[in-house]
Amino acid sequence: MIEGQSIRGNHVPESALPQRKETDREQQLRETSLEFERLLAQQMIESMQSTLEGGFFEREDSSSRWYMNIFNRELAAELTGKDGQGLARALYEQVARRDWAADPVIRSAHGSRSFDPFTAIKPEADAAERVRRSAARWRAPSSERRRELEQLVRGLALRRGLDADWIAALVETESAWDERARSAKGALGLMQLLPETAGALGVRNPLDPRENVEGGLRYLQDLLGRFKGDRRLAAAAYNAGPEAVDRHRGVPPFAETRVYVERIEALMREKQR
Repeated sequence: MIEGQSIRGNHVPESALPQRKETDREQQLRETSLEFERLLAQQMIESMQSTLEGGFFEREDSSSRWYMNIFNRELAAELTGKDGQGLARALYEQVARRDWAADPVIRSAHGSRSFDPFTAIKPEADAAERVRRSAARWRAPSSERRRELEQLVRGLALRRGLDADWIAALVETESAWDERARSAKGALGLMQLLPETAGALGVRNPLDPRENVEGGLRYLQDLLGRFKGDRRLAAAAYNAGPEAVDRHRGVPPFAETRVYVERIEALMREKQR
């Protein structure tokens, strides 16, 4: 008798079959696959919203956009459900049960080194979670202070011949215009400069808005030069490091970096409407 069938050939629900207990690693991989499906669903929701005229809030500012980000995350979780709509399971089956050691592409890329698909995927899911959690991390300034900071940022960008809308979108993505923003890794200010990066750029006080932005713009100009004016690659390098962009020959396949780059472009599209 084939497993999963009765003697009469009728299908037996999988839940009725004896279940092997999942290992911790398999459970983590299943959760990661579901997280990937939810992230994709959220991006699809945001893409559809971008085609609508107007918005869900009377006043479109950084605060309303952060609330919308949280709403979209919860909506995506509700739509995908507890077990997903099929994509998570398919991804899990593909990754968990594939013979990676026999795969010629993996063998060519990793040589004699062992390849653990969970180790390769989990950091990206963690990064996506950090992006979502950042919605509540920064404190949006007052509307008056926001206008002052945006005027400063745009003026400094134009002085260096940079696209002011692009720089404003990048600042909003980095810090939501919180000039006192401080990340878990110690990145500071509007453009989230790490202390060592700030020092290399000659920034003495990363929490001073002008100094912070001037340092960040100098770094972005270097990245634009390195990547021949490609703003997507420069933004990806600002987030993940230029070496990662070089290594992957494009935007790195890190969830955090891809969400970061897409958010900047979405903010620019919104500005141009």
